Amino acid sequence: MKHLFWIFLWLSTNIWVYSQSKKSSLFLIDYIPVLEKKFDVKFAFSPSDLEKVTISQPTQTTNLDEIILFINNNSLLRFKRINKRYITITKKNKFIEVLNTVTLTKYLTKGLQKKTDGSIVLNTKKFGILPGLSSPDIMQSIQILPGIESENESINYLNVRGGTNDQNLILWEGMKMYHSSHFFGLISAYNSNFIDKVTVTKNGTSSAYGNGISSTIFMSNKDELTHNFSGNINVDLINAGMFLKIPINQKLELQVSGRKSLTNFFETITYDNYFYKSFQDSEIKIKKDEIIDTKSKFSFYDYSAKLLYDVNSKNKLRVNYINIVNSLNYHELSTDEKKSNLNQEKKAIGLDWKTQWNSNNLTEILAYHTQYNIESFDKKYNLNQTNFQKNLVTENNIKIQHHLKFKTNYNLLLGAEFIETGVLNRTLINKPTIERNIKEVLKTQAVFSEMVYKNKNTFLKSGLRINYLQKFDKLIFEPRFVLKQKITDNLKFKLLGEFKHQTVNQKVDFKDHFLGVENRRWILSDNKFTPIVKSKQISYGIDYSFKNMYVEITSFYKRVTGVTAASQGFYNSFKFEQAHGNYNTYGTEFLINKTGKKYSTWISYTISNNNYFFSKFDPKVFPNNLNVNQSSSLGFNYTLLKNIELSVGLNWKKGNVYTKPIKDNPVIKINGIEAINYDLPNKENLEDFFRIDTSLKYKFKMNNRITGSFNIGILNLTNKQNIIQRYYTLDDNNGVIQIDNRSLKFTPNISTNIRF
Repeated sequence: MKHLFWIFLWLSTNIWVYSQSKKSSLFLIDYIPVLEKKFDVKFAFSPSDLEKVTISQPTQTTNLDEIILFINNNSLLRFKRINKRYITITKKNKFIEVLNTVTLTKYLTKGLQKKTDGSIVLNTKKFGILPGLSSPDIMQSIQILPGIESENESINYLNVRGGTNDQNLILWEGMKMYHSSHFFGLISAYNSNFIDKVTVTKNGTSSAYGNGISSTIFMSNKDELTHNFSGNINVDLINAGMFLKIPINQKLELQVSGRKSLTNFFETITYDNYFYKSFQDSEIKIKKDEIIDTKSKFSFYDYSAKLLYDVNSKNKLRVNYINIVNSLNYHELSTDEKKSNLNQEKKAIGLDWKTQWNSNNLTEILAYHTQYNIESFDKKYNLNQTNFQKNLVTENNIKIQHHLKFKTNYNLLLGAEFIETGVLNRTLINKPTIERNIKEVLKTQAVFSEMVYKNKNTFLKSGLRINYLQKFDKLIFEPRFVLKQKITDNLKFKLLGEFKHQTVNQKVDFKDHFLGVENRRWILSDNKFTPIVKSKQISYGIDYSFKNMYVEITSFYKRVTGVTAASQGFYNSFKFEQAHGNYNTYGTEFLINKTGKKYSTWISYTISNNNYFFSKFDPKVFPNNLNVNQSSSLGFNYTLLKNIELSVGLNWKKGNVYTKPIKDNPVIKINGIEAINYDLPNKENLEDFFRIDTSLKYKFKMNNRITGSFNIGILNLTNKQNIIQRYYTLDDNNGVIQIDNRSLKFTPNISTNIRF
């Protein structure tokens, strides 16, 4: 069966063709002189590259950059500025992107683009400022998109359409990441100076990607040689970083970046507020009057590299590496002296080989090894007790895929993938003696195919991924599709759907966690006590654009099965229960975006409903921990002067759900042990969340080679004390205590960025 599986490929069918509506077009080689005369520039190109190349008539504009961007997105050519006057034109090799063109070149802010298949692209080098951020932060920035938010302001809890963070498939240069943050959720672990482009897909994921049932977030750096030395230096109140492009010869280039926290040198209000937010509900004491003295040291760093080698005109090799480290050391001086340390590390290395056989055929081979490790050591001197914990995830992957363009409007993708994932969970305690060492390995083989069709009115992407789980001798079929149909010149209808599965998930461990800072462990599905998580999603809606106005309405329905109670983090009567269930989430996302030459303003609103179903629980149906019925954001970016930009944003949402004890009888005995007597699960809501953020950016030029910017970002401008989580516990006298975790306080940050 498994041998036949490897030769089983499914080709997309039921593709229908709509007649093409004619639109005025022209030969590019005739249009170039017009641009040269109008904008006083010179284009350098090989006439053979432009021979017979036609483009649609660009929209009338006085902005040369917009025209170039339009041609870039609608042709096989690449335009590159040498200086203000000279521009080169060369052929692209990436024909596979041609059928998935950009529908919006400015979406919410500069550098954000909406693609035809519904995905969002963040071009970090062209990125405009966003409210509250003093410098671009990839994982914070994507939360501006409708349907994406964090239940507790943490990157580690990024929720997309009701899904949990571990259900997001996060890829860095094609390698899966099992950890994404510094400062335990407040800062992205991916250096935005290194990353050139981020693609976010909420539905209709390509069949080339698997093992992540929520969104897909793909990060990559520039893949072409520049032949120029350039760099970037960035310093703010938390960290300092650098990025360099180093040409070695005509065929070889090295891209490197590094970033290091500055907490060893000084502490700022930004650091203090981040520290309080991260550790307020952990074993790390932050109230000085509770104990005699504490000493804590927190630091982080990351570095990454990409080696680009153009072997010849048809073959390219890319080598990628990333390393992310968080370190915490804590010493508590009291009658109960204790020392603790926590180390968290993520590293990955990968190879990417591309062969461009001809203008219609491209083969790509990708291979990587990735590893995530978190370890903690805790020693209580008065008890002479030590506690060591470790969670290790390793993954080896190889993928082969072939892109075929066999007709003007058709692209075909065929591929196969092999994944080997291992997870280790270890706990060692000396008093009482407890030793737990669980190691599991799962091998997955997959084949996939995908057809893309596009004409003037219709875009259709249809594909299938077939997964074989060797350990369980199980086949999983996952169809995906995206349909976008033009109704009028300004109105488009869209329909998207996908099936997905996931075998690596996080469980919440209340009894045995990493100093209270991290209480989630990665585990592998065993197809019994920990089922394979599966999802089905469909979404539909309309996109309306007129001049500089864009309106988007999208409704979605998602069903997720195989959910375990242990992975949800219940603070109610189900806290330590073992059960399997599912959740259903549905809702509507609404966005209005108006842009102008100097401004962009938007308002988004999401209404949704998210409920669990556990057949063994009473009640069986109750609100999901991530059930946020309503959320909204309002933003405004404005270019005050040629070199000054201002951004202001407002975020509001219904308060998170929680479960409270029964007022008249808060404590009961269960098997002779005192326990909290909870009311109906997730029946209550916290007060509404409200936050105003703002940013200011000043751009300057030191000379023709060096430019820079000075940036100010303020999170929670009004210093509103939002409660983001509430739960209850028992004190030493078995009395009920209410615990409230709060959001970030008024938190300013200042950064300076120099480009050369």
